[in-house]
Amino acid sequence: MRPMQTTKPYNEKEMTRLTKRAEAGHVKDQFNLGAMLVYHFEDPCGVEWLKAAAEQGNMDAAINLSDLYMDGILVRRNRKTGYEWCVKAASAGHPTGMFNLGLIYEEGCGAKRDYDNALKWYRKAAAKGDSDAMEKIGEMYRKGNGVKMDYRIARQWFDKAISKGNT
Repeated sequence: MRPMQTTKPYNEKEMTRLTKRAEAGHVKDQFNLGAMLVYHFEDPCGVEWLKAAAEQGNMDAAINLSDLYMDGILVRRNRKTGYEWCVKAASAGHPTGMFNLGLIYEEGCGAKRDYDNALKWYRKAAAKGDSDAMEKIGEMYRKGNGVKMDYRIARQWFDKAISKGNT
């Protein structure tokens, strides 16, 4: 799974600002505070901030919640809940959510293995330019997972992924 973490470095002034804005209901700051608490401090309070942001439509937060529940990080592992957060992000058109949902279906982790659904969600992510999804589609054709094995089509997808910077 690919989480959407904050890239902002921690400093006390920024933490104070984020906390005030998150408490005032600013969704982006709820996400950034939650991600900072989870990924920089391993603080379970961050999960609640991520939930607050996700429930208000921040799909980056939904993706992070999906990962936390799927892996049991700072929460009790609950793959059903992780799957549900991922579906919300994917259904909202978030490319990482689409990729992650494809991965869930391909691996059968959090939902029943379903290569047709995996391919469907990888294609949606690829249509949004996700090079990892392009690579996964190529792998499915190379291995014949859910599709007829076809090295020519696989190569086309690998070439698309490479053209987007995937090595």
